[in-house]
Amino acid sequence: MEEKEALAAFDEAILALKPISARPVKALLSMEGISLEGGECTGLNEQLEAIKTDYPFLFEEEKPQLSFGRATPGALLGDGDYEGKEKANRAIRSLFNA
Repeated sequence: MEEKEALAAFDEAILALKPISARPVKALLSMEGISLEGGECTGLNEQLEAIKTDYPFLFEEEKPQLSFGRATPGALLGDGDYEGKEKANRAIRSLFNA
């Protein structure tokens, strides 16, 4: 059972770095440098970080989060009242219904 837990932890550590495919990453690991002590893999994280540095194309690119700015002032009046937005919608509708 301990071997299954070690393999699960091993795979989880690899997948946490978001590889495009885990197979080539596993192929680059040196199993002699990895040991299981007390249910934890030692030496694995160091190797994974080195692989990510040396072979960045094996991992998904980290894309920055898009920011759409702040809410339009006046869109919310009071404590969550959408009165300003509704007034704007009525004004726009009246232009098209005239």
